[in-house]
Order: sequence, then structure tokens, then C-alpha cells
Amino acid sequence: MLTCSPRFPALDAIEVFKTNIDTVATGTTVMRALRQRFPALQASLDLDDCDRVLRVLAPQPGQQPWVQVMVLVRSLGVQIEVLPD
Repeated sequence: MLTCSPRFPALDAIEVFKTNIDTVATGTTVMRALRQRFPALQASLDLDDCDRVLRVLAPQPGQQPWVQVMVLVRSLGVQIEVLPD
């Protein structure tokens, strides 16, 4: 599992995405891009899950850049969609 996780005392929002990331190299590229573009977010990527789950946590309720996260990840050539509940 790859993580990008600054520490915050209370995280108020999470979104879970399904991706097609299939290598550690691609996962590392995505995590670096997320960390660079959104330094306040926490993210983890589970390559062992069948949905290649990317979990993203936002530190404040009003700051949930899910669409921007998807745009960034897609710009790297990765398929991403919100995983339904």
C-alpha cells in the first residue's frame, strides 16, 4: 500500500475511488502528483484490492477537491471514478 499522509488531528471528509493503477511505479507517480498539488490531503492506494482503491481524506469539510483529484489523476493517463457506497 502506498501512502501520502501528513498528520491532521481531525479529518472530516473521505472519498474512495476505483482506479486502474496496476504498478507501483504508476502508483508512486500518482501519489507524488497528489502530494504536490494537494499537500493538505491524505491519500492511500491499495494495489492489492481488485478495484485498486485510492482513498483520499480532506482535513476540512469545505475543502473537498474530489473533481480536481480526478482531473489530476486522469491527466496522468489513469482511469479513476468514485467507488459507489
